[in-house]
Amino acid sequence: MPATFKQIQELQALSGRNLKDCKEALNNHDCDIKAALHALNSGSNPDAAAAAPESAETRPSSAPAAVGSTPAAAAAARLPDVPKTAPDVRWPAASLLNPSQDAGFEVALSDLEPSEIRQLLSQDGVSYTADDEGDLTPLAVELRARHAESVAAWLAERPGKHAQPPTPSLATSLCRVGTPVAHRWTLWQRALGIHVMPRLKQQAPQLRALLSTALPNQAELEADAQAALLGALGERVSALPDGALALLCQEFAFHLLVLLKKARLPYSADLAIAPLLAPVLLLAVLHAGDPADGALGRMQLALHRAETLNAMSAVLAKLTPAVIAGAPWGLGPTGAPATAPNETLLSHVMLFLRWESPALAEHLHAAPGILKALSRLMLGLLAPAAAPAAVVRFIELALWESPTVPKSQPVLLLCALLLREETRLLGVPASSLAGTLSAQLSVPSVVEADRLHAAAAVLNTTLPVTLRAALDAAWCAARPPAACFACAWLEPPEVLSSGVWVIDLRSHRDFEAAHFALTSHLPPAEARGADAREAVRQELFDICAEGGFTLAFVTANDPNDASGSKSVVGAVKKGSAQGSAAPDAERLTSEEVRMVVLEFVRAGFRHVGILRGGLAALSPEQRVALVASDVRGVTVDASSEQNPSRPSTAAALRSMMPRLPSLTAKKAKAPIQTL
Repeated sequence: MPATFKQIQELQALSGRNLKDCKEALNNHDCDIKAALHALNSGSNPDAAAAAPESAETRPSSAPAAVGSTPAAAAAARLPDVPKTAPDVRWPAASLLNPSQDAGFEVALSDLEPSEIRQLLSQDGVSYTADDEGDLTPLAVELRARHAESVAAWLAERPGKHAQPPTPSLATSLCRVGTPVAHRWTLWQRALGIHVMPRLKQQAPQLRALLSTALPNQAELEADAQAALLGALGERVSALPDGALALLCQEFAFHLLVLLKKARLPYSADLAIAPLLAPVLLLAVLHAGDPADGALGRMQLALHRAETLNAMSAVLAKLTPAVIAGAPWGLGPTGAPATAPNETLLSHVMLFLRWESPALAEHLHAAPGILKALSRLMLGLLAPAAAPAAVVRFIELALWESPTVPKSQPVLLLCALLLREETRLLGVPASSLAGTLSAQLSVPSVVEADRLHAAAAVLNTTLPVTLRAALDAAWCAARPPAACFACAWLEPPEVLSSGVWVIDLRSHRDFEAAHFALTSHLPPAEARGADAREAVRQELFDICAEGGFTLAFVTANDPNDASGSKSVVGAVKKGSAQGSAAPDAERLTSEEVRMVVLEFVRAGFRHVGILRGGLAALSPEQRVALVASDVRGVTVDASSEQNPSRPSTAAALRSMMPRLPSLTAKKAKAPIQTL
């Protein structure tokens, strides 16, 4: 009797093979599903055959790295010897489970702060405060149980292999309550669209062509893959039988080889691809056990090879798209992929840190090799500073979060971690900071990953619009909307918003015609004097620190415009004997504006920006909010001039603020009254 469709579907679910192969196997074994499954597992699998890991005899030769020449080589010397072609061995897939679980969740409720438990319970729409008495843990246990049931019910609504992101409400619960460990891989498969991605047998000709040549630095790749896998396994490696580690290392190195070949990238430890993807491999392998006995072996790894590779590829596309695009270091001036490090991205990262913590930015800037260390941490999603479980949590938070996390989420996570450890980092000598950066930073658990993710979300809300767009573009190997300046660019609406104090660098005539309400005027002639600049800094430091003001510099036109008069600094260096032209009294050059801004940043001012495009960038509607001054120095609102019956909001606000002494007069040494 021929096999029924139900039997064919059942065998397909067990074997992962196509319907045609399952039908033939059942018909050849009298519809005995167990015998047919054994035949499929022991026979040739199209996906496995299409991209089988290369043996020592078939692998393209590559020159091994000199012993001790790279960190990976040094690490490999301390690791157990793993043969290139591992013998087959079978072991329980359950041995790869993370032992630290609490009722199906990785985070124990005892590890949460009371405020975090109250926030967890807010998922039910009930608010709890610090005054609530009694232990709220039982309520949290019940909430988790209901959440796990909701996840299982949602998965059961539409069984099978397909792409389906979680509903918004379920995604929110996955972020706030957690991901049930039992359903994690199925949720990942659907959210990443693994089952609708091309199978390996469909890519077989392309893969054979790619794998016909050696990958540069392949020996280093294999050493790094082994080191990363051992780090991801941790104590679980002791539970593996002899030969199991060799199989996993061989499988992992093959996946990395295929991914890099498809991206046309030579291997480099600076890509940080091994520590990022090692936990993904273990998550995939954990669910690849034989349905009959839950055991893993060479055949089970081969049967699920397409799913594992697709998962890794989808994770890279989501979190490090520049790697998949073959341009991890961005684009050069000609549009071709640049070489390491990604200077465009890192310059904006340092600008980000300068915006939040000038002292930390200056300290990192003085550390040799720090740019490469920061780049590795971003590309590796903070690994190895972050524990493997934390890396997995970062990935799935990027999958579940709604609205979607920024494209430069790894940058936000790194900056949030650096700022959290600011005091510790400032205590480390700059000369040794790069080599010990990963040791100074730590995300040891899933609960810490959740906290850092929340801190990164808060940071994202404080970023200026243009800087946020520049980070997203540079992270995706695209060109930022504006070149870097000495501080962050601010758009007109950001300067016009409340909580901004302006330093106007325009001439007296331009300033009196129109200026912002909360403004200190530093005209070009005085901006060229060190004493005048110092006086303004002394006057504004307490105001900005205590009032939480953003400090915004304003010029007449684009401050990056290099046209105009020569810099005074350059004129002094060249000397009068060379006929240097006198500076323009009405305008500062780009170099001079940069110098003034940097002095404020180095003086410890946070949230320093400059109006992009200068005052000329304001629209007519935005100019209505500006203030005009008459010849007697009386301040009025331009909008109230048009409607005298309406009082000036800006003038009223200004009248409540402490009045700064005029910088055109002699500067007072005593600081002004603070807010």
